[in-house]
Amino acid sequence: MPNGPTNGSAGQLNGAYSRAGIDQLYQFSQLIADSVKKIDATLTSKGLDFPTLDTPFTPESEAARAFPEIRDAAAIIAAASAQLTATVYPPPMTVMNTAMLFNVSAALNIAAEAHVAETLRDAGPKGASVKELAKPSGIDPAKLSRVLRLLVTYNIFQEVAPDVFAQNRLSSFMDTGKSIEAILADPKGKHDNTMGMAAAIGHMSDEAMKSLSYLTEAIFDPVSGHANNFRDIAFNRAFKTPLSVWEFFDTPEQEYRLRRFGMTMEGTKNMSPPLAIVDGMDWAALGDNALVVDVGGGLGAQSLTLSKNCSNLRFIVQDREALMEPAKKFWTTENPEALKSGRALLQVHDFFGPQTVKDADVFLMRMIMHDYPDKDCVTILRHLRAAATPSTQLVVVDNIMAYACPEPAALEIPGAALSPPPAPLLRNLGEANSTAYLMDVEMMAITGGVERTVTQFRDLLAQAGWKVTRVHHGAPFVLSHQKIIAVPA
Repeated sequence: MPNGPTNGSAGQLNGAYSRAGIDQLYQFSQLIADSVKKIDATLTSKGLDFPTLDTPFTPESEAARAFPEIRDAAAIIAAASAQLTATVYPPPMTVMNTAMLFNVSAALNIAAEAHVAETLRDAGPKGASVKELAKPSGIDPAKLSRVLRLLVTYNIFQEVAPDVFAQNRLSSFMDTGKSIEAILADPKGKHDNTMGMAAAIGHMSDEAMKSLSYLTEAIFDPVSGHANNFRDIAFNRAFKTPLSVWEFFDTPEQEYRLRRFGMTMEGTKNMSPPLAIVDGMDWAALGDNALVVDVGGGLGAQSLTLSKNCSNLRFIVQDREALMEPAKKFWTTENPEALKSGRALLQVHDFFGPQTVKDADVFLMRMIMHDYPDKDCVTILRHLRAAATPSTQLVVVDNIMAYACPEPAALEIPGAALSPPPAPLLRNLGEANSTAYLMDVEMMAITGGVERTVTQFRDLLAQAGWKVTRVHHGAPFVLSHQKIIAVPA
């Protein structure tokens, strides 16, 4: 441990001199320094550099993050940096700034709806004036400037001169890749056939943020706060509707939000390594013509990836009728031969009713269980269990929450236990692993759902007649690509 200065103000504990706080600062800084050295050594050996914030994103520029050892070291850096900042920053400012983070979400949504990233695409490092950036949407340039400056403060966009802004790595993820002319000609189709990241930002800073603003009232309601009825939650208060969020999306007035949400699911896939859905499951061992039923599969983005990497598989993508036409367009663009040959089928299905496919080799459920309370998940799972053959496998792809303390019961499940991070980091890696925890509260507000721990998954599946056989955690920072594999009990 490096030696710091011993004079000046020092902690006192029961009259004795204490250096516990200073020692912890050195621990955090040492973890960061050691992890940077690991990144340096790995990338130097491969002739690669680490991407900087001031360069726009391209898939090629992210090559450094493809290596597991880089992702592991980056997770330690992110966790240690966040905890170090929380330690050294004045506590009142930390709490106050955290309480005001909704301003950043609002700013992101304004920038997205004003098409700022698309306008900046061709401006290069010199950027564009806020007056130019405000033209496509017609909003007040002075207000847009204030919004963008807040985002720059959080490392999204750059301000290269007073009221002149340029793209950077983070802001480039807000770019749909479409021209301003194309967006203005078809506003409802802005996010169609895109990477989906801009769609995800729009969804989270619109439906989700509006719903979250009513979460306190919903939780403290003496009746609905305990009912776990997904038609009587914060979302319903925010949008003044008796419909579930899915029923709401299917109304004609919500066509834009529905189409945006469909691409949001594509965006969550693109937040992960390209083959994340392939990892952790021996798809080849299923044999030739094995049938994967993608339950609640949306457009079928996960099945699409499997179709391009596992030639032995067939697919049925099931979801609501409103998604069938968008899904058909999606597959026609991405893998038309699969649709034409019948290798991939699109099927209207309500997973709260009996499962109609009785010969599935795999029931695949990605980001479904986190949408619903326990009792509704049990209903869905029991229908799948009733349709399963003795050899059917259930693959649940979702966030697996970790407690911020030891969880001995996880040791009972193959693959479930994770090695704890080095002290003094939080057991769950804290802010570096915060996405699932943020989504957990978001699900509470918008769908009534839950992000669950591995033991909660095990117990929930057991209620519906499934037995967990193993867990695959995957790489750090991978959203909703941890896998729980179960078989009929």
